Amino acid sequence: MSDHQIATKQIIKSVSYNLPVLDIEKAGGWYAKHLGFEYIEPKGGEMKLPDGTWISFFTPDTDEDSMWYIGGEIGQYRVGIVFRVRDLDQLHNDLKNDGVRVTDIGGENSSCGRFFDFYDLNGLKLGAWEGYLENNRYYHAQSC
Repeated sequence: MSDHQIATKQIIKSVSYNLPVLDIEKAGGWYAKHLGFEYIEPKGGEMKLPDGTWISFFTPDTDEDSMWYIGGEIGQYRVGIVFRVRDLDQLHNDLKNDGVRVTDIGGENSSCGRFFDFYDLNGLKLGAWEGYLENNRYYHAQSC
């Protein structure tokens, strides 16, 4: 391991996902209701899951030099968040019954496992995945 890699490991504390939204308070309510996130501060723009995963909401800026500039419409912004879940069918049914836009469950014949996509109230595309199946070479490397 290089000195640079060691220094980087000591510098990086955690990862937070920053999501562009139209209304921070409404987004917080949606993520609490449908995905179990809890506010770090009441009605604030940051939330977390019991495992410590954080998300932060922001309203997009039109200034191209801003950290919060997304370069287009919120619904076109690609978010790479996939929630690893214990019961994919239950989450799919719950979201669908609550009127959340969901795709069909895919991956039925894949060793990568079953998954589906869904969209939050701002149109951000998110994913749900049950994890690798036993016949996948990565199965035993899964941490949860």
